[in-house]
Amino acid sequence: MVKSSKRFNELANAQYFSMHEWTFHRDNVRKMMVDVKTLKDSEIVKLNRDVDWERYITIYMTGIEKFILKEKFKSIDASRQRLSVLYWIHQIIQIFGIIAILAIISYTIY
Repeated sequence: MVKSSKRFNELANAQYFSMHEWTFHRDNVRKMMVDVKTLKDSEIVKLNRDVDWERYITIYMTGIEKFILKEKFKSIDASRQRLSVLYWIHQIIQIFGIIAILAIISYTIY
């Protein structure tokens, strides 16, 4: 109970940052990129705009699980598989709920 309460509090603390829409301005980054190109050390400093966002998010979410949520390390594929199973369980429960409601309605009408 204490572990789940602690985890809930950690998620609640992170809620502000995850639930708000943020606007980031890139003016300083653009200026820095122009300045670096003019330096003689521009070959050493690599500024890459081609970010593999899917890989970045995968690594980011793994870090969130490991360091913030303190979960045991598990692969993304295992997490996706578990999420898929939970999704289908939820769908089946909803179908049975609808059938139960329709049965109650038809029972009260007839």
